[in-house]
Amino acid sequence: MASELSWSAPQKIDATESPYVDPSLSVSCATSSFCAAVDHNTNAMIYDGSSWTAPASVKGSFLFPLYSVSCPTTSFCMAGGSGNALTYNGSSWTAPSHVEGAFTSVSCPSASFCVGVAGGEAITYNGSSWTAPSDIDGSAELGSVSCPSSSFCVAADYEGNALTYNGSSWTAPSDIDGNEGIGSVSCPSSSFCMAVDWGGNALAYNGSSWSAASNIDGNALTSVSCPSASFCAAVGDSGDALTYNGSSWTKAPGVYGGSEGASVSCTSSSFCVATEAHGNAMIYAEHEATGGGSGGGSTSTSGSAPGNTPPLTGDVTLSGKAVAAKANGTALVSLHCTGTATCNGAVELTIQGGPIKKEARAARKAKITAIGKTKFSIAAGKTAIIKINLNAAGRALLKAHHGKLTATLTVTKLSPSPASTTHKTVHIVQKGAK
Repeated sequence: MASELSWSAPQKIDATESPYVDPSLSVSCATSSFCAAVDHNTNAMIYDGSSWTAPASVKGSFLFPLYSVSCPTTSFCMAGGSGNALTYNGSSWTAPSHVEGAFTSVSCPSASFCVGVAGGEAITYNGSSWTAPSDIDGSAELGSVSCPSSSFCVAADYEGNALTYNGSSWTAPSDIDGNEGIGSVSCPSSSFCMAVDWGGNALAYNGSSWSAASNIDGNALTSVSCPSASFCAAVGDSGDALTYNGSSWTKAPGVYGGSEGASVSCTSSSFCVATEAHGNAMIYAEHEATGGGSGGGSTSTSGSAPGNTPPLTGDVTLSGKAVAAKANGTALVSLHCTGTATCNGAVELTIQGGPIKKEARAARKAKITAIGKTKFSIAAGKTAIIKINLNAAGRALLKAHHGKLTATLTVTKLSPSPASTTHKTVHIVQKGAK
């Protein structure tokens, strides 16, 4: 049977859960026979070209979320999150070590150079130690960084800005995408980068300037990976996967169930791995042609016996990562109810030790703090704006962070059955925040 490049069906590689987060996998592949994935529950998994290892805890003596991993070779990976970092040497992970700073994204072109970003700060690694955090983006939230070498990096933030590094210093933030949050950036060289944003747009860098934003998907895009200027892959909230051939994008619909926080890593135009928040991995490679659609995901059809009433169904999804906040401290969350029944449940916003600004660095390991909660009831097939009144702690934190705050949104669906709970990282932005 003939083969073709396509996405595999989702494979569950991480079923671990903690009291407050989904796995939310980040992935990095050095070759088609080596990838590492890490999750928010401080587990790591390794892919050897045919299968994944079981999730292994690398948390050491305490739990902290791993937000990002970067593997330039099969014998070196860097992973980290809330004030901690650890490395992989080809056979095992080191114990976590404290770093003065944190990163939501890390990029390592070699074992002797890495850059991590979080909040408005960047930290660099020289092969043995990390520098102190450097404020490069003020009160903005940097969400992605990509370094093809130790003398060139691009970082992007959730306000549509990009910054470049020349080996010794960073440029000032440059607005390349209006106020749209940039979800990810990938640079295979200093003369080509691709960025994707929460509006479903892509922007290309040619070594001197950025193109205008071009819409390639109707939903938020959270990750892009480009092994060369002639190939990229992007994934996001919709469950679609998109590939770029050097001039245009092609969409493979329904590769996985829509999931915020999807991640992708490509080593060539014929191999990528994508992961998503619920612990699934999908591989883009040569697969036997089935004659079906281009999505690569599985499709099932079920029916009911004549005269029987189909069971009521319903699920709740979050629209995007940005949560608007009014001046009075009311956070506005957009939720959608899919299925045939009204979705009922509750939502809660919490703050936990994580990538926050330097004035609150000592609180990174503090216990989880609830900052607001409420109940919801959404008709089937409808989207509703749910108002969450922030409590005193939430309003104080939002003020201290100049109207911008990274939080965890917990959505608990109580009916229709089965009940379910999901946890998403969101960015609360107060109107008028600079």
